[in-house]
Amino acid sequence: MRPIPSKKHHWAVLVLLAVVAANTALTFVSPRASADQANMLAEVFKQQDPARYGHDEVFGPSGAGAPWRLRLPAWRALLGAAVWLAGPADPVNALRLLGAICLTAYLLAMYLLLYRETRSTSVATLVAAMSTAIFSVRRPYWGMGPIFTVSPTTLYMAFVPLLVLALMRSVRRRRVVGVFFLAGLAGNIDFVFAVNLVLVMLVALVALDRSRPRVWAMAAAAAAAALVGAAPAVWHYYVTFRAAEGFLPTMSLSTLRPALHLAELSILYPGVLSQALRWLPIAAGLRQDAGVQDAQLGQVQGRPEGR
Repeated sequence: MRPIPSKKHHWAVLVLLAVVAANTALTFVSPRASADQANMLAEVFKQQDPARYGHDEVFGPSGAGAPWRLRLPAWRALLGAAVWLAGPADPVNALRLLGAICLTAYLLAMYLLLYRETRSTSVATLVAAMSTAIFSVRRPYWGMGPIFTVSPTTLYMAFVPLLVLALMRSVRRRRVVGVFFLAGLAGNIDFVFAVNLVLVMLVALVALDRSRPRVWAMAAAAAAAALVGAAPAVWHYYVTFRAAEGFLPTMSLSTLRPALHLAELSILYPGVLSQALRWLPIAAGLRQDAGVQDAQLGQVQGRPEGR
């Protein structure tokens, strides 16, 4: 008989905290922040002092339509709080602080998700630590740890395992709508990540319930709940673009797409539509084959014994 794995959560937490401590120490070895992170910090300083950077083309203007206001206010508020906590001596310390918080939250959340699936503290701890690895620095990528990864996406990513865990516990129940609301609410930190995650969660919700008619109504309610949660972000973008004197409608598509990409507002991962169209016929064929097998199994189970 296979022995029941022992629960050693306290050791797992200590190991994961050691990973966070080691990673934070490494950020002092290579303390250089990226240009994008420097812009984020400049946004915080500009909001604190509207007269700062007066001669800069991007950070000089003030008001709702200023170019530097494309990032969401919730993220600027969190980064500003980190700057205040870390002190003004070295603004990079704010990135270190946020990075340590994000990594801690992510590792613990991923451990909970993996332990639910494996019931093994060692496997959950090892895989949680390995899942932070970054195999490509080309955005969008998965992973966190180095100081250059600290961004709104990283903060959202830290809570993705909890959202997935909540989704798995809420499938076929009405409370799944609340999970989508939380996913949309977190979109006030990173709207693009929220849109992509909600789309993936909607596909999973429909697939896990085998596309039954009732699940489509649930999916519609879930999508509406996510939109309600992300409403402040949508309103911020509306007010910002409206205050920018309507320059977006006058821009050509070839100019608009790079501008949105630089602002990290490119909705949908690259090639997601083409991949969906490529795999949709295969998924439909597998679903039809599963239906035939279920029907055959029902006929076999319905036969009387002895025949």
